[in-house]
Amino acid sequence: MTAASGVTVTGAGATTVSAPDGAVIGTPRRLLRFEGAVLSIGALIAYSTTDRAWWLVPLTLLVPDLTMIGYLGGSRLGAYLYNLGHTIPLPAAVVAIGWWQDKSLIGALGLVWLAHIGLDRLLGYGLKYGDHFQHTHLGRLGKGTRALFSAQTEAATDPNEPLVVHGEVRGMMRVGCSPRLNAFETTGYFDRASLRLCVTSSV
Repeated sequence: MTAASGVTVTGAGATTVSAPDGAVIGTPRRLLRFEGAVLSIGALIAYSTTDRAWWLVPLTLLVPDLTMIGYLGGSRLGAYLYNLGHTIPLPAAVVAIGWWQDKSLIGALGLVWLAHIGLDRLLGYGLKYGDHFQHTHLGRLGKGTRALFSAQTEAATDPNEPLVVHGEVRGMMRVGCSPRLNAFETTGYFDRASLRLCVTSSV
């Protein structure tokens, strides 16, 4: 198996799929996304207590994404700045300062920042690794996932062989066969004729 593809063929002919380096998959990934939803909803509920206008939310919601400008200086710098703007400590500190100084605007901006982070997690946008913009702790983003399932899968010649996902043999229930590969689903099988990943879950 190569780190790039995350695909290997076992001696029995079954195909084994693993996540890219550092990616969270399966139930932990779903829990992290659920955690993001809770964070976003909680931050917006807290925002409602600041007596600040709601138009401030859409106006400032995407401001943390300005940290992506760091990618102009390379992947490593970009990942550092992006992660700095997409982890909880800084916005939590802003909220604490706003509460401590009784500055509702500062607290409100910190809460919008937290809502942004939660929304990103919910949508599957994770923290970045320094090798590539699409490499996150929640999986790879966009079309980059397609390249991860390389021609190694062609070595699996028997189309009836089950897919082995992290040591567990899945059945051949064919549900939701999509030509576009989403980021490392945890259930499914390979349609070897067209090298598609067919999944039983799209979460």
